[in-house]
Amino acid sequence: MRSRAEAQALLERLRSETQRINHPTATQTALVESTDGWRVTWWPFTHPRQAENARAAMASRRFALEVVAF
Repeated sequence: MRSRAEAQALLERLRSETQRINHPTATQTALVESTDGWRVTWWPFTHPRQAENARAAMASRRFALEVVAF
């Protein structure tokens, strides 16, 4: 996201949703500045499949998430 304010609003929305999910390992959310603007993050997933399942679950809540391996 280009705007920090927009990213902060999305982060608050993500935190609200992830608290409802109560994932056993992915407990961290943060706002990270990147070369393109701001990214909202949710981690740590212990397996790529967990991240993909979480992405799919959040899509039903109108979140467009991207799984990034690092």
